Amino acid sequence: MSNIQKQLAYIRDILDTLEEATDHFSKLVRERELLHCTNMLTTIVEGFEAVKGALNTSDEDLNEQMSKLEQYILMMAKNLEKSSFIKLQEILQFSFTPELRKFKQTFEEVYRPVI
Repeated sequence: MSNIQKQLAYIRDILDTLEEATDHFSKLVRERELLHCTNMLTTIVEGFEAVKGALNTSDEDLNEQMSKLEQYILMMAKNLEKSSFIKLQEILQFSFTPELRKFKQTFEEVYRPVI
Protein backbone atom coordinates (compact mmCIF):
# COMPACT_ATOMS: atom_id res chain seq x y z
CA MET A 1 0.00 0.00 0.00
CA SER A 2 1.46 3.36 -1.04
CA ASN A 3 1.62 6.42 1.20
CA ILE A 4 -1.24 8.03 -0.71
CA GLN A 5 -3.40 4.93 -0.24
CA LYS A 6 -2.57 4.88 3.48
CA GLN A 7 -3.46 8.55 3.81
CA LEU A 8 -6.77 8.09 1.97
CA ALA A 9 -7.61 5.05 4.12
CA TYR A 10 -6.79 7.17 7.19
CA ILE A 11 -9.17 9.90 5.98
CA ARG A 12 -11.90 7.32 5.31
CA ASP A 13 -11.47 5.98 8.86
CA ILE A 14 -11.72 9.50 10.30
CA LEU A 15 -14.90 10.10 8.28
CA ASP A 16 -16.39 6.91 9.72
CA THR A 17 -15.50 8.11 13.21
CA LEU A 18 -16.94 11.57 12.48
CA GLU A 19 -20.22 9.96 11.47
CA GLU A 20 -20.35 8.00 14.72
CA ALA A 21 -19.38 11.08 16.76
CA THR A 22 -22.10 13.11 15.03
CA ASP A 23 -24.73 10.50 15.86
CA HIS A 24 -23.60 10.51 19.49
CA PHE A 25 -23.50 14.33 19.53
CA SER A 26 -27.08 14.42 18.26
CA LYS A 27 -28.15 12.13 21.12
CA LEU A 28 -26.38 14.36 23.65
CA VAL A 29 -28.06 17.45 22.19
CA ARG A 30 -31.49 15.80 22.56
CA GLU A 31 -30.61 15.08 26.19
CA ARG A 32 -29.32 18.67 26.66
CA GLU A 33 -26.00 17.50 28.12
CA LEU A 34 -24.07 20.77 27.76
CA LEU A 35 -20.66 19.61 29.02
CA HIS A 36 -20.75 16.37 27.06
CA CYS A 37 -21.99 18.25 23.98
CA THR A 38 -19.07 20.65 24.25
CA ASN A 39 -16.59 17.78 24.47
CA MET A 40 -18.17 15.92 21.56
CA LEU A 41 -18.26 19.02 19.37
CA THR A 42 -14.57 19.50 20.12
CA THR A 43 -13.95 15.94 18.95
CA ILE A 44 -15.92 16.59 15.75
CA VAL A 45 -13.95 19.77 15.10
CA GLU A 46 -10.64 17.95 15.62
CA GLY A 47 -11.70 15.14 13.28
CA PHE A 48 -12.84 17.59 10.63
CA GLU A 49 -9.59 19.54 10.91
CA ALA A 50 -7.63 16.29 10.52
CA VAL A 51 -9.54 15.48 7.32
CA LYS A 52 -9.17 19.00 6.01
CA GLY A 53 -5.44 19.02 6.74
CA ALA A 54 -4.81 15.60 5.22
CA LEU A 55 -7.01 16.02 2.16
CA ASN A 56 -5.38 18.36 -0.29
CA THR A 57 -7.76 18.02 -3.21
CA SER A 58 -8.55 19.91 -6.35
CA ASP A 59 -12.01 18.33 -6.53
CA GLU A 60 -14.45 21.23 -6.51
CA ASP A 61 -17.33 19.23 -5.02
CA LEU A 62 -15.22 18.07 -2.07
CA ASN A 63 -13.88 21.58 -1.45
CA GLU A 64 -17.38 23.07 -1.60
CA GLN A 65 -18.72 20.41 0.78
CA MET A 66 -15.82 20.97 3.20
CA SER A 67 -16.63 24.67 3.18
CA LYS A 68 -20.30 23.97 4.00
CA LEU A 69 -19.32 21.57 6.79
CA GLU A 70 -17.04 24.23 8.24
CA GLN A 71 -19.89 26.76 8.21
CA TYR A 72 -22.22 24.29 9.91
CA ILE A 73 -19.62 23.56 12.59
CA LEU A 74 -19.36 27.29 13.31
CA MET A 75 -23.15 27.56 13.48
CA MET A 76 -23.29 24.61 15.88
CA ALA A 77 -20.61 26.12 18.10
CA LYS A 78 -22.44 29.46 18.26
CA ASN A 79 -25.72 27.77 19.15
CA LEU A 80 -24.05 25.55 21.72
CA GLU A 81 -22.58 28.69 23.35
CA LYS A 82 -26.13 30.02 23.65
CA SER A 83 -27.41 26.62 24.85
CA SER A 84 -29.84 26.74 21.95
CA PHE A 85 -30.40 22.99 21.78
CA ILE A 86 -33.42 23.13 19.46
CA LYS A 87 -31.54 25.15 16.83
CA LEU A 88 -28.51 22.90 17.31
CA GLN A 89 -30.65 19.80 16.69
CA GLU A 90 -32.08 21.40 13.54
CA ILE A 91 -28.60 22.12 12.18
CA LEU A 92 -27.50 18.58 12.94
CA GLN A 93 -30.58 16.93 11.48
CA PHE A 94 -31.13 19.02 8.37
CA SER A 95 -27.69 20.41 7.49
CA PHE A 96 -24.56 18.97 9.08
CA THR A 97 -25.35 15.24 9.16
CA PRO A 98 -26.70 15.07 5.57
CA GLU A 99 -23.76 17.15 4.32
CA LEU A 100 -21.27 14.93 6.16
CA ARG A 101 -22.80 11.82 4.57
CA LYS A 102 -22.74 13.51 1.17
CA PHE A 103 -19.09 14.47 1.69
CA LYS A 104 -18.18 10.90 2.65
CA GLN A 105 -19.99 9.53 -0.41
CA THR A 106 -18.28 12.03 -2.72
CA PHE A 107 -14.90 11.23 -1.14
CA GLU A 108 -15.45 7.51 -1.76
CA GLU A 109 -16.55 8.12 -5.36
CA VAL A 110 -13.57 10.35 -6.13
CA TYR A 111 -10.93 8.18 -4.45
CA ARG A 112 -12.40 4.67 -4.80
CA PRO A 113 -9.94 3.69 -7.54
CA VAL A 114 -7.01 4.67 -5.30
CA ILE A 115 -8.10 3.23 -1.93
